[in-house]
Amino acid sequence: MCSSDLKSLNRLLHVELGFRTDHLAIMTISIPDARYNNDEKLIRLQSQLEASIAQLPGVKRVGTTNMLPLEGNGNTNWVRFVGRPYDGKHNEVNERDVSAGYFNTIGAQLLKGRYFTQADDATHPNVVIINETFAKKYFPSEDPIGKRFGDTNLTPKSIRQIVGVVKDVRDSSLDEEIWPAEYEPFTQSTDDYFSVIALTAQDEQSVLPAMAAVMRRIDPEVGLVDER
Repeated sequence: MCSSDLKSLNRLLHVELGFRTDHLAIMTISIPDARYNNDEKLIRLQSQLEASIAQLPGVKRVGTTNMLPLEGNGNTNWVRFVGRPYDGKHNEVNERDVSAGYFNTIGAQLLKGRYFTQADDATHPNVVIINETFAKKYFPSEDPIGKRFGDTNLTPKSIRQIVGVVKDVRDSSLDEEIWPAEYEPFTQSTDDYFSVIALTAQDEQSVLPAMAAVMRRIDPEVGLVDER
């Protein structure tokens, strides 16, 4: 291996991931549309699943996300900022739907503001957490907390207020550029395909069967796509 290859390898080995990599048990599920055909049903299922897995022996924290770290850039939104002139440019950002417990479960670092809470639901104004790259790109000399953005038409239901900034969590491969990312609370932005992540106090493999059993007990018709 030449010196340039060694330098490249060394650089990749020291890439900051932005999340913990140990003691995480992951279960990805696919929910049948016919049985869960509205947001209320999806939120109830997600909440019940998360709460039940949190009670399992050896589980310390639980969170959910529709896109796991390192799965790749994609599932994006085009955003436009309230109070700024708009030239039609596509400001593309990764979009992730996560539960209130997600960031603490994966060990993501809060840099400013707050994490989501259970109060961030459909009865309250839409909120969003952004990553550090988003903040640096679109608010290089401003405090992003309290700023608002939405879709390219600023449709009222799309507008969200920034309540937190997290240190970059790497969404794609180690040698790819980190994209701006926005995180929306699952209680305001549901998905019928998501992953449950459990932070364990013991070997994570030993917890997976119990997690799957919880899912089958709650609803055996929900598809278990992947366990890792």
